[in-house]
Amino acid sequence: TVTAAQSTQSVMVQLTVQAPPPPAAPILNASPLNLNFSTTQGQPTPPGQTVTITNTGGSPLMWRTSINTLTTLWLGASPTGGTIPPGQTALLTVNVSASSLSPGTYVGQVILSGTDSNNVVAGGSPQSIMINFNVLPPCTLQQPSSSSLAFSGMQNGADPTPQSVTIMAAGNCNWPLNWNATINGSVSWLKLSPLAGSFTASGQSTALSIAPTLAGLAPGTYTTQISIGATDSASMQAQGSPQTLTVTLTVLQPCQLQGVPSNMLFNVSQGTATPASQNLTLSESGSCTRPISWTAVGNSPWLIVGTASGTDTGGGSTIAISLDTTTLTTPGTYTATITITASGSGNTTIQDSPQIITVSVTVA
Repeated sequence: TVTAAQSTQSVMVQLTVQAPPPPAAPILNASPLNLNFSTTQGQPTPPGQTVTITNTGGSPLMWRTSINTLTTLWLGASPTGGTIPPGQTALLTVNVSASSLSPGTYVGQVILSGTDSNNVVAGGSPQSIMINFNVLPPCTLQQPSSSSLAFSGMQNGADPTPQSVTIMAAGNCNWPLNWNATINGSVSWLKLSPLAGSFTASGQSTALSIAPTLAGLAPGTYTTQISIGATDSASMQAQGSPQTLTVTLTVLQPCQLQGVPSNMLFNVSQGTATPASQNLTLSESGSCTRPISWTAVGNSPWLIVGTASGTDTGGGSTIAISLDTTTLTTPGTYTATITITASGSGNTTIQDSPQIITVSVTVA
């Protein structure tokens, strides 16, 4: 009975006492009766181990082996039988194979049975050889916590917030396991930290910080990959190495005012009626946070702005511009300006706002 803390486990132990065989009968002995094997999954099969079979009786011993039927896929023994003269020995080789096994501990038995020449059970028969086979997990660089990262930002705006990815090593490695990360190709818009490090035990992890920068990038989508490789102290590459991580950066076109002319021209004859108005159409392009609010302000009493403010939900806005000619009594050229100011939802900045339109009137 084994007790640890509040847990108790009981193991049944069986002892078989046989009657002493006749002096001329064969007697079966085997040593050792416990074999331990260990390997790492994916590595070469461990070498076989030998068991010495001895006949300590007075006549020839015919022996044979049988294997626990639940373990025949990974456990084998050779030869499967033979004859041992009195006082002599024979060697039995026990082999294991992990080709079909996942990591874990496996237990099996090789049973040795013996008889005399008349098929009478020999003394000491049967003998059970206990086999313990420990299959260790391979040295593995596991997949990153994310296989892809996506960033987006506005051209000439603030850089996106960095993101982190966790990498981890596990299994039976020749520690330390050294890793390094590289950005594929010549990419100036991505920074990675740290670029290298090491793991000293299974289950350890580390975080990589991935930070893009928008400086100098035109609107568009940029994609690259990060490769993460690992080798152990024996310069053996870890399973799963290298791991790859795809990074995508989308640079958005800033929201810009469209359709705003730099100037507007009117011609009128002295003393005539007010000329027809001209329409000013406003729209926006790029990544805009709608609705867009705008104002139009003229700086002269003879300049009439039909609509002083409004909003655009995507269909554009039209402003009628006309003149009060009653104040334009003297021939000549008159100038004024209209200031167009726009902002997105939540006062988001619109690029190229405000814009100023010069309005020129020629009175003939």
